[in-house]
Amino acid sequence: MLQLQQLEQLIAFADQGTLSKAAEVLLISQPSLTHNMQSLEDDLGVQLFQCSKNKLILTETGKYTVQQAKKLLKQRQTFLENV
Repeated sequence: MLQLQQLEQLIAFADQGTLSKAAEVLLISQPSLTHNMQSLEDDLGVQLFQCSKNKLILTETGKYTVQQAKKLLKQRQTFLENV
């Protein structure tokens, strides 16, 4: 099941550029973040990442998902503030 925390983690990866840096910022282990990103891909049924020369990069679908995740999380914050 999709969790907002996974979307926050995806955004952190996009902002930081690597799983290890994102995990450090999020204060979680890199293996835990990797597992969460694999689960997110499974939940969404799309490929978000591509391995390239020992580097993980976002696919076009991954970049689009980051954009949509940012919008969703902003809407969530607005909702919470309004309630």
